[in-house]
Amino acid sequence: MSNTTATARPPALAAYDFHAGTDTRAYETFGAHRQEDGTYLFRLYAPRARAVSLLGDFLPDGSMPMQAMGQGVWACVAVAEVPPEGMAYAFLLDGRRRIADPFGRQGLWGEAFGSLVTLPTCHRWQDGMWCRHRAALLRHADTEGHGVPLNAYEVHLGSFATRGGRSNVGGDAYLNYRELGEMLARYLRELNYTHVHLLPLTEHRRDTSHGYAPLGLFAPTGRHGTPDDLRAMVDCLHRAGIGVLMDLPLSSLGEEALPPDPRRPEVRSYLLSAVFYWLREFHLDGLCLRGLSRLFGAGAQTAASAEPLLRLLCAAVHAELPEALLMAGEEVGEMTRGGMGFDLLCHRAFAGDLLTYLGAAPDRRQYLGDRLRLLCRRAAEERYLLPLSHEAVSAARASLFGQMWGSYGERFAALRLLLAFQMALPGKKQLFMGSELGQVRPWDDTVPPDFYLRELAPHAALMRYVRALNGFYRDEPRLWQWDSLPTAPRARAESGAGDCLFALARYDGMGRELLALFNFSAERLDCRCETAAGTDAYREVFHTDRVGFGGEGRLSAGALFPVQAGEVRLTLPPMTAVFCEPVPAG
Repeated sequence: MSNTTATARPPALAAYDFHAGTDTRAYETFGAHRQEDGTYLFRLYAPRARAVSLLGDFLPDGSMPMQAMGQGVWACVAVAEVPPEGMAYAFLLDGRRRIADPFGRQGLWGEAFGSLVTLPTCHRWQDGMWCRHRAALLRHADTEGHGVPLNAYEVHLGSFATRGGRSNVGGDAYLNYRELGEMLARYLRELNYTHVHLLPLTEHRRDTSHGYAPLGLFAPTGRHGTPDDLRAMVDCLHRAGIGVLMDLPLSSLGEEALPPDPRRPEVRSYLLSAVFYWLREFHLDGLCLRGLSRLFGAGAQTAASAEPLLRLLCAAVHAELPEALLMAGEEVGEMTRGGMGFDLLCHRAFAGDLLTYLGAAPDRRQYLGDRLRLLCRRAAEERYLLPLSHEAVSAARASLFGQMWGSYGERFAALRLLLAFQMALPGKKQLFMGSELGQVRPWDDTVPPDFYLRELAPHAALMRYVRALNGFYRDEPRLWQWDSLPTAPRARAESGAGDCLFALARYDGMGRELLALFNFSAERLDCRCETAAGTDAYREVFHTDRVGFGGEGRLSAGALFPVQAGEVRLTLPPMTAVFCEPVPAG
């Protein structure tokens, strides 16, 4: 037990911004902080409490009364020697309700309860080159009006890899952030991803919540180590050229210490500070804000209550950290659509519509074609993130591979087609871990994906396809420079299931065209597609039926397709996508 004593009255808090609802650094004044004289200052905002005590084994009597500082703020000062593993504490409200610190920098999980006082960070960032590159990309996008490539691999860190491949139940198989960073950096570089998108790393008690029921918004989960270990993981990924995004659930306000009302200015400061904390302290490249509907509720008043906070949040982040991405995790009425300030809006219907279509038998897809046509139109309405996420596999209790129609072999062609269609649509991309393997079983959040599938020929071929498709997207500006300006050329089949034929044209900043054609039917289609004037032929630049991808090679690499009477003519094999570009006339 540490030698601990109480000291004089805590210093007053100058908190105009906090009580005005505009404070983005509330975590620097609330929570537990070491002062220059070596003492520790504890502050809590609990406006509904009549009495508050600090609890901790490091205290001589196990508790210490906190003093009311006015406007709902409570504080006390203690002398303590913090061991390397941290010092556990909690707060007791009105002698009956024990809570963890909503501003705690490190929490306790599992059967343990409370927060940890930790030593100051000693991590020295080495990602300066990445940060300069990120800022340069932003300047280029701003001056040229261009987008940047974003193709994210979504990861549940607790089950991406475990010690010895064992179940993470019990908590003794979790890997450290540093180990996971090295693994992810190698794997994502191998597969040509540009970003990793992490499920919430906020501390949470129940593993099954996957971080979406946090104990507070400032503490990274201790399942994988300390906050400095997390900093080292992000640093490692940045040095490997991988951006880091994370879901941040805003539906929790810290174990009832704060009134659950986002219209209160102090709650706005809490939420603003949480967003800035992860961006500043952990150098994250972007956050996807989740739980907006739970936070603001439903009904006619939703937009009115949410708009001031969301506008303030987006404006503040873009003013201080213009290179950071802010994504709205769901649509809540009109409040997250155009004009609110979000960089991206998560397209919640994308996976369901596409999987419903490809889960139907080919002879039934012609009756579902309007669903895909609507999907194409909607993708151009906003700046979207198009997720094939953990929700797409957990809701259906089936992997992406398992949701495809057909035999074992036919599902590979369907999955290749699904991923190609995702790449061709305007919007940023996201794929959940294990999907690149063609994993057959549903996602199990207690064990890693079936990486052994890489040893089986059809699954290894699918991985080669994902690697090549990701590289094609990353290196092809026509797929990401103008995400809001697609066109859908008129395409028709001369015979067969013409309703299963889709075409999409994409352009780069110089107006160069990339034409994508999709045959979602189980039969070969002789098709025609209208083209821009001034070309005699189109050349294949990528298609899904290559032998190396597990296809049958019925299209040749670099094949030329003639243009006659303003239409390009080609034959598409069943369940195949082809990307082609015009060959200059003459």
